[in-house]
Amino acid sequence: MSEDKEKNFLMHIREIAKNAFWDKIYKELDENNFDSIISLVTDLSTRLTNLVPNNNKVQEEIRQEIDIDLIKQQLENGAFESDDFLRMFDCFCKWLLHLSSPAWDSSTKRFRNSIHEGVKEIGYVKMLKYAMDGLNDGIMITEYEVEEFYKKEKERQEENKI
Repeated sequence: MSEDKEKNFLMHIREIAKNAFWDKIYKELDENNFDSIISLVTDLSTRLTNLVPNNNKVQEEIRQEIDIDLIKQQLENGAFESDDFLRMFDCFCKWLLHLSSPAWDSSTKRFRNSIHEGVKEIGYVKMLKYAMDGLNDGIMITEYEVEEFYKKEKERQEENKI
């Protein structure tokens, strides 16, 4: 199999898996089962805090702003509305802007604005997939940047020892 065909095949498999994942989440939401979406928000929040492993103050600030217990209570009691979703989403975007490379700022802001417009037009439930996938991608890029930074910093420190 050629490299392009293999790449296309893998992208197709990834897309099928992603669609199946979101089909499951939407089915659970229809059944008032919020376990998967809470798990997803928890994972994204945890990954954000892991970007600042040595800063307990920032970690606690992230946890307070993205209050998983409150979100869970609101969902379970039918009190989670578009404004609540946008508030949570904005917290994630704020921290991405703060923790990622400034080179991503304009993309993050455009992404934020497009999700806001989508939520206003069709509601947060229909925008959930796009918002969460985009946040996941943004956090993944930032994780990579942080990993590369620490790798280069370690190499620099080892060079200075010589």
